[in-house]
Amino acid sequence: MKDIPSPFASPSVGRHLLRGLVGFPAMFAAVPLWFLGQAWWHGAAALVLGVVAVVAFRGCFLCWTLGLVQTALQGRRDHAALRQVNRAGCAACEPAAR
Repeated sequence: MKDIPSPFASPSVGRHLLRGLVGFPAMFAAVPLWFLGQAWWHGAAALVLGVVAVVAFRGCFLCWTLGLVQTALQGRRDHAALRQVNRAGCAACEPAAR
């Protein structure tokens, strides 16, 4: 069975957490700017920060969370497959001094 790639998952967990490090502060800064801002540029800054958050999350923050779970599971699955290959005795994966 072939895995269908997820639009939410990242190549690595570290890269996914980096996207969260960009998205969450942008989201938390955009909300008070939008509702509490008095000057015209507060609304514009809130919209820009909102777009940054949506792009970083690839949707909403729940999409980001779903992608984090999928990325972690994909890494686990790849690691388990590598262990099975090593148990089978793959010549390319085994150390030469065996």
